[in-house]
Amino acid sequence: MAKLNKKQLSLLKEMPAEQLMQIICEIADDNSQVKSFIINQYLLTPEELLKKVESEYKRKIKSKRFYDYYEAAGFFEGLYKSIILPLEKTVSARPDKTEVCCHNLLISFDKVSEIADTSDGSWMNYYNGVVEIWLKSLALQKNKGIDDIADKIFSVLSGEVYFNFNIFDKYKKELGYNVIRALREKLLDAGDVNSAVELSLYIRDVDFIRQCFDKIKFNQPEYVIKFAELLIDELCAGEAILVLNQIKDDKTVDHAGLRDKWAEVFALALIEEGEVQQAKTICLDGFKNRCDVVFYKIYNRVEKVNDSLGLFSGIAKSKGFPFVVLFLSAIDNYGKLDSEIMNASKNEIKDMMVLLRGSFIRSLSSELYRHGYACPATLLRRVLVEDSISRSQSKYYTYAASDMKKSIDYSKNIVWTEKVPSTEEYFKSLFVEHKRKYALWEMMLDKIDGLAIEKDSVSYSA
Repeated sequence: MAKLNKKQLSLLKEMPAEQLMQIICEIADDNSQVKSFIINQYLLTPEELLKKVESEYKRKIKSKRFYDYYEAAGFFEGLYKSIILPLEKTVSARPDKTEVCCHNLLISFDKVSEIADTSDGSWMNYYNGVVEIWLKSLALQKNKGIDDIADKIFSVLSGEVYFNFNIFDKYKKELGYNVIRALREKLLDAGDVNSAVELSLYIRDVDFIRQCFDKIKFNQPEYVIKFAELLIDELCAGEAILVLNQIKDDKTVDHAGLRDKWAEVFALALIEEGEVQQAKTICLDGFKNRCDVVFYKIYNRVEKVNDSLGLFSGIAKSKGFPFVVLFLSAIDNYGKLDSEIMNASKNEIKDMMVLLRGSFIRSLSSELYRHGYACPATLLRRVLVEDSISRSQSKYYTYAASDMKKSIDYSKNIVWTEKVPSTEEYFKSLFVEHKRKYALWEMMLDKIDGLAIEKDSVSYSA
């Protein structure tokens, strides 16, 4: 759609209000869609908007049609426009009525899921939009009292909800810490200890969590670890160690994928308590497990003398070449990466392509070049070229040609070696192996200037 130019916008600004009114009315009278848009967007009172939302919602959920997987995204996008956008306008003016509307939308969401496929996740934008407006409307009703607001939230939580509790971390200040505490007590009375603890973590209520831990023993390892982090922040590292030791051998930590996080927090607590050697051992053991760079960083807090880089890169390499690449790129050590890549064997490079995504290798190649390491940057691009070609699908030939062009750009000022032969030599070796892939070479010719292909040969000149 063509937009008004600067001159036209300037003329509009100079028009008197009465003339603009006349123009708008004439356009609206001539076009029913424009008229409807102007009314719905700008001319309805908050009460009228709310009534429109309610009627539109009732109309939607009464539908006898089912929106399948391919139609669901469009359905929920329409629901967002007709429900969420109007409610965003009413929440400030009429928070009480908006809250009631959102409450009904949340508790009746199952009705929506009965008429539309929810497997693609497109419903989340709509649903989370309702949650956000609902919490905003509650936050704007401070005059209702703490218990009243907490009751309203609890009434929704008592049913089936599909949002993450971390939304309360975002809205804790708007709702007020006292509301969070009141809600927490209601959850605890209902037997939902884990949710009560989670809310307490958001407001950093160490005493409450401590009581729950001592008396009830909440069973979510994630919350135990977060509690330990909070204790470290509150200068209670010794207590954090005791807390973490209680789940040291708990298999649920491993099942939840939290063993590395447990080790990380445990090492930090040990350092705070002066148990440096044990902390270093924990870091080394943790790094041997997953090669998470966080253990290297914690280790370096207390290791100032020895070559920890050599130690950790050696551990990473022992697990496989891709791991040392990931480790060194995570700490931005491009000099060491240059050495590792240029000395890597063909099998090691092959392993890298199996385990690491092409997008990661492309980014790494660009970073290496940006930091002055043109040889490994060129080599990685050529590896990507070969990987794309090996897939034997024409749709990947575009990637191959693009990566080849990048390799040429990166190699302009390097000295050719056996490992990184000249561009022409490299083209010739590719041609020998893949000359029958006509779609590939058409793409190469289209992308790369200076490339020439004859019947049984290929040449390149910069």
